[in-house]
Amino acid sequence: MPKNIKVGVGMMERTRLQYDFEREDAKKEVEALIEHWAAKWRTFDEQRELVAECFRALLSSSGIGDPLDPKELLIASNSHDEDAMEHIAAKWLLEYFHVQNLREDISIEEGSTDLEYLIERAVMLGQLQERFYWRQGVEEKTGKRPEIMALAGRKQVMGGKQGNDMRTDTSFEKTHGKEAQQYVDALHKKNPSLSWADMQRLTSEKYGVSAITIKRALTNPKKVGSSRSE
Repeated sequence: MPKNIKVGVGMMERTRLQYDFEREDAKKEVEALIEHWAAKWRTFDEQRELVAECFRALLSSSGIGDPLDPKELLIASNSHDEDAMEHIAAKWLLEYFHVQNLREDISIEEGSTDLEYLIERAVMLGQLQERFYWRQGVEEKTGKRPEIMALAGRKQVMGGKQGNDMRTDTSFEKTHGKEAQQYVDALHKKNPSLSWADMQRLTSEKYGVSAITIKRALTNPKKVGSSRSE
């Protein structure tokens, strides 16, 4: 009997059936494969129509009058944020509408322009469908949405960056602390009305570091003897 195997790497890892045609009962394997293909097989047109039906159902449940009407689809896409499921679904159906019309009108003998436009629209269909998957699909191994996992990974990376920034603060204090403190003191002496925030900003621009680095590394000259964070 066929067995499940893992194919793909990273976020694209997925399960596929593997058939062993060298076994003694290979005939049964072939029959199982044919049976599986017959049950799962869809032409590309049928696959796209299944996606279209799902998107139409989504829009209908959201109150769209007629998801087959390109005018309604245009209104729907413009009425929702770019990351909303309704926006992506309406945009996909609009591109699908263009592709269907082009397929009826295209004539390769007339030149390549129409064909190139058809290809462009078809590529857009794929991009929108992939975007929908990342927003709404479920990753097989974890059962979570790919976008949620990506955002969690970004949070982890940003946490590491913040930790690195804190180490940079210490390095700045050691390498430029004395010089920068003299610069801040001179700013205050020259213009006592400058706020501590203004002095942080001017100093950060001079040394090419963040204002928070300046705040942590230097002392506010307006409050002699106070802590650096004030």
